[in-house]
This record gives sequence, structure tokens and C-alpha cells, in this order.
Amino acid sequence: LFTKVKGLGQINRLDLTNAIGKVGKVYLTIPEFGVGEIQVSFQGSMKNIKAVSSSGEKIPAFEEIKVSSVRDGILVVERL
Repeated sequence: LFTKVKGLGQINRLDLTNAIGKVGKVYLTIPEFGVGEIQVSFQGSMKNIKAVSSSGEKIPAFEEIKVSSVRDGILVVERL
């Protein structure tokens, strides 16, 4: 029982580097040089994560993107 409980603590650890290279969609518009939100599937489920554009351009909602890196806990994305 203690082994099972100890294992539960490790299940929810989110490693944003696992999202690099994944394709998703913009959920909340990424403003020019600002932070928006994307939907991307990694680590076994769909997640909504804060993101910025790699070029600083505005990316509207529902646009398809690819995660290129992680910067200060925020995903950096580019248009496809």
C-alpha cells in the first residue's frame, strides 16, 4: 500500500520539455510579444499550457502550431 501511495506522487509531474516537437493548436490567441495559451497532447493527455510565439508575432486562436522550446516555464511555439 505504501509503495502505491509513493508512486502516485510521481504521476502528475509535468515536464514541459516533453512537449518539444509536438503539434497542437492555439487555444487563446497569442498576442504580439505576449503570452497566450495552446492545447497540446503530451505525457499521455491533452493539456492547456501558456505559450509565446518564437518570432513575437500574433498567432490567432485555432491556428496549428509546433512547440519549438521552453523558456522560463512557458512553451515557445511557431506556426506550421
